[in-house]
Parts: sequence; structure tokens; C-alpha cells
Amino acid sequence: MSKTKPCLQDSTADTLLLTLYARSIESQKPRPLIQDEYAVKLVEQIDYNFHLFDNIPTTSAAIALRSVHFDKVTRDFICCHKNPVVVIVGCGLDTRKQRLEDISHQAVFYQLDLPEVIDLREQLLPPDSNEHYIRGCLRKADWKDKLLKDHPEGEFIFLIEGVLMYFTESENRQFMTQLAERFSGAELHCDMFNHWMSQNTAFHEAISRTAATFKFGLNDEKQIESWHSKLKHEQTWLLSDYPDWYRMGLPFVSLYLVYHAVRTASKFLKFTIK
Repeated sequence: MSKTKPCLQDSTADTLLLTLYARSIESQKPRPLIQDEYAVKLVEQIDYNFHLFDNIPTTSAAIALRSVHFDKVTRDFICCHKNPVVVIVGCGLDTRKQRLEDISHQAVFYQLDLPEVIDLREQLLPPDSNEHYIRGCLRKADWKDKLLKDHPEGEFIFLIEGVLMYFTESENRQFMTQLAERFSGAELHCDMFNHWMSQNTAFHEAISRTAATFKFGLNDEKQIESWHSKLKHEQTWLLSDYPDWYRMGLPFVSLYLVYHAVRTASKFLKFTIK
């Protein structure tokens, strides 16, 4: 079988292959944290040295738990809204739409990423009839304005998974402000690091094997409310809020229970726009 070779130039682009591989690893375990047959198939189709990310039990479990969380909030949103528009920012080779199966047909999906990433995605995951790909940067206003124009009655949920830590605070503030100025009533779901984790890329089990560097983290996620008057923090989840979090491994669990910085290193957040 002929394989697709990625042509990714951005320093953070390899992280999309890491998250894909992590879901593939977890899906093939006897008691998988996530069942993502699409990730398994995609790994087989890509010409890349995925062995670079072997032996990352803590990271693969964390990525699986994060994916399960974002799947659930997406499913819940679609079920509770008449005109749901799901916008996945920094989509990479995300397979959420495929994992949600039938319910995904009740929403319109937009997948945003850099042009080189979307080129790869189109080769491997051609868009469905209710799915659109956007080549762009999260900080550009044009795609946001077009979404509003194309969906005047749309009810929006923005999923920003594994993205914000690679941008500076000013860049993230600009992005969040642009959303707040346009999408009243929308939900924003993201994951975020604390200061300690954002300053210690080298301590990350898997990202330290890539060229990516963490640039942003907050100890108090409510600070984001100060970025714009319409931004409202609604809820925070920690990894330990999920019953299978212990499967991240004994070394991590031991540190997690002892050190506050480790316990709050990664959070899942929900914001609404008033």
C-alpha cells in the first residue's frame, strides 16, 4: 500500500502526529480508554517514524482522556441545540466527527488548521457533506466573519484542543477577544496548562521529542474573563475527575497526588460568551 508522506514545516506540526498516534495506541489496548479505529487506520496510511513516540504511557492516556472529554461536550452540545455549528480549531488529524458517528450528521462541522495540515487532512480524511475545512490561523478575523455570515442562526461551539499552549498570551488574548466580539451565546472548550508546565516543555514525556515549545499557561483560568467582558468561565475539569485517570501510570499518579503543580498542570475548561 502506498503511504502518504507528511510535508509539515511548522514547528508544532509534529504534535498532530503525536496525538493521532496516542489515540491509535490506546485504541489497541485490551481495555482501551478510547476506541478510535480511524486513528489506527490513519497511522497505517502515513509514512512517518511513529516509533519516535513509543513508550509514552502517561501522554497517550492523557490524550485519550482529553479526547473522551471533548467528545462528550461536543455530543452534549449537539443534542441540546437546534442549529449546532462545531468549530474545531487546530484540528490536525482529529477524528472526532467520525467517532461521534450518527449524531455528527445533526451539526455542521468546521475544521481549521494551517494550510499544510489541511492539505494532509484532505488526502487522508476528505470532508463529509456537512463538513468544511478552513486553511488559516486562529488569530485571523476573516474566517470568523465568514462563519457568522454563513450561519446567522448558528449556535456555535468552539473546540480548542491541544492548541493554546503553543501561542503566547497576547496571541491567545487576541483570539479569545475576536470570538467574544462576534459569537454571543457560544461555548468555548479548551485545555490549558499552568505556569509550571508551560515553562517546562523538556519535562513533557512526548512533546520534548518534537520541535514544539510551550509558550502559555495560567494558574488561574478565571483571568481570561479579564480579557473581555463577555467571556465567562463556567467550569474546570482536572484529569482526576475521570475514573480512569490512574491509568496514566504509577510514576505520574504518585507525583499527581503529592504536588499541586502536577495536579493542576493540565485542565479542561469551559467558557461561554454572554
